[in-house]
Amino acid sequence: MKILYVSGVDGDTNRYRVDNPVDALRNGNINVSKVRGEEIDNRRMNSLLNANYDVIIFHRIGTHLKEFVQKAKKKDILVIYDIDDLIFTEEFVNVLERLGKATYSQGKYYVDNIRSTIKLFNHATCTTDNLKKSLHSIGVENVEIIPNFFHEKLLKKSKAAYLQKKNIKKQREKIIIGYPSGSNTHMRDLEIAVPALKKILRQYLNVEIHLLGRIEIPNGLKEFSNRITTHPYVPWMSLPELLADLDISIAPLENNLFCNSKSPLKYVESSLVCVPIVASSTKPFQKVIRQGITGFTASSTYEWYNYLKFLIENEECRINIGENAYVDVLKNFNSINHKTLILEVLSKWRSVS
Repeated sequence: MKILYVSGVDGDTNRYRVDNPVDALRNGNINVSKVRGEEIDNRRMNSLLNANYDVIIFHRIGTHLKEFVQKAKKKDILVIYDIDDLIFTEEFVNVLERLGKATYSQGKYYVDNIRSTIKLFNHATCTTDNLKKSLHSIGVENVEIIPNFFHEKLLKKSKAAYLQKKNIKKQREKIIIGYPSGSNTHMRDLEIAVPALKKILRQYLNVEIHLLGRIEIPNGLKEFSNRITTHPYVPWMSLPELLADLDISIAPLENNLFCNSKSPLKYVESSLVCVPIVASSTKPFQKVIRQGITGFTASSTYEWYNYLKFLIENEECRINIGENAYVDVLKNFNSINHKTLILEVLSKWRSVS
């Protein structure tokens, strides 16, 4: 089987949905290539169409590659749309407008572009149950869930960071609660945990907060600024070192359809360095976190406070839950299992297409 991945975006989503699968498949001796969508002009398109690909997977592309998709279908190439966020419904228009990333009309134009592109496809892959349902709702007949998974390089870096920080954390008195955020678009998410964090900081003078990425100290926590450290955004290969320094990781999310469609990556990344997580009770987090065994999911300030309190006061349980989460992620989010899953899905669809 010869496979091509076409990437429509950069950043972490490209890493998890294109780079990681490509490397996993290559490690399994599968003939697979990748190309950026913006690099495809007419000449490149014709070259790719004549390169005897059996499957072309388009990740988050827009209508500018419509002709490529249609010509590939005519050549009986299995074309698949891959997506990892709910960016094709009215909900995302509201998210963009609320975050100040776009006006309503700009957001609607973007969403309509993505949705009309997805409708060109009979097959799609995604990361969560809600995304699968949403894709079915706009007419995509065949949808399979292929979860995000970690790269072996991330595992190696995480192991090294964990071993480096393990003894240091045991010897120090302070407890660090960390929020790994990619951008300031998550300020509203962080606000979910602020009331509980404020109570924790008042009660436990040895607790500090670390904010990782492009995010500011919320107004509700500024009275504790001397106990809050902000870290600038770092490349993904440097992230494990910051995560491994935490005692507890948090992943607050708003309770809406968009957030309930997001994959539980923060659980995966924190678990690789044996750091237990308290996350919002979104469906994807509830699906992968075993309550009190591999982490906690919280749906109220009361629960956020009590789960954080429990982890702060019980060092042995904190360590055990982090180690349980590591074992869980190693078993269920590794590249070998997901390479097999990808090939099973592609083989099934090719046999009936």
